[in-house]
Amino acid sequence: MKPFIDEKIETTIKFNLDYKDYLNYKIDLKISDDKYLPLENITAGMLSKIYINNMLEEKLKERKKDVIILYDQPDANMEKAFILEELVNKLQTLKHKYQIFITTHEPLLVINADSNNIIKANNERKYNEPINIEYHNINLSKEDTKENVFDMIAKLIDGSYKAIKFRTDIYGGMKNEN
Repeated sequence: MKPFIDEKIETTIKFNLDYKDYLNYKIDLKISDDKYLPLENITAGMLSKIYINNMLEEKLKERKKDVIILYDQPDANMEKAFILEELVNKLQTLKHKYQIFITTHEPLLVINADSNNIIKANNERKYNEPINIEYHNINLSKEDTKENVFDMIAKLIDGSYKAIKFRTDIYGGMKNEN
């Protein structure tokens, strides 16, 4: 069919290019050792989880050495529990064998995966002004006291120590009520 269509050969034979008339398919994605789901039932978050749990290590096994992992927002479309219980553990394991670079908007991932080097980007762009991105290198191991490390982590995750204290007072009070 393709040569007839590509060459625009005229004939009394008519070709219908609508694949739905002659092609029927179903795609199931393996989500665990013995379970498959139809592709149309899988959300973006589920797909990310499948990749992290099943496919990432398979792809890395294909490589021999000298692998650098570049991962753009591995936490996208995931709930906090999965990030903290699965993704953090995966990154902590992989970082002992591979160089890993991630971009994320999720400070919980950065802190809990025990990142060696953090580059924070700030974009203070205002309407109708040029882009003004500033980069700051944050290295928690260079902080001189536990208090400074705590303050830095508090800033990254919650904006300030005051925000953590405020929530601790609320949640601590709730805990005491029960």
